[in-house]
Amino acid sequence: MDSGKRGTERFSSITPTQADFRITCISVGVDVTQAEYFTECVMSQLLGGWVPVVNGWNPTAIQHQRTSPPQPDKSVNPATQYISDVFTLTTRTGDYTPSGMLFPSPLTFPQ
Repeated sequence: MDSGKRGTERFSSITPTQADFRITCISVGVDVTQAEYFTECVMSQLLGGWVPVVNGWNPTAIQHQRTSPPQPDKSVNPATQYISDVFTLTTRTGDYTPSGMLFPSPLTFPQ
């Protein structure tokens, strides 16, 4: 039976103080050498010393967690190789609130 009394605390009133993100990147190449090259390009961009900026949050630098060994993908013709990398980003609320968001320069590949 419903007594009619309602609690004043709701889940939506809880303010998060930390957010954790997992980023998975899959580098695909026609052979292992090309897949490794793309993996190195991604890692240099994500781990190159920049830190994302988000209003009201203090993110840490992106951390590299693991790399899988090259795996063949024979479901396509011609067969390709792929490498999976997992990165993490942790951010916490804080007093520092920069304006806007900053991103690294776009990926560039030598010609």
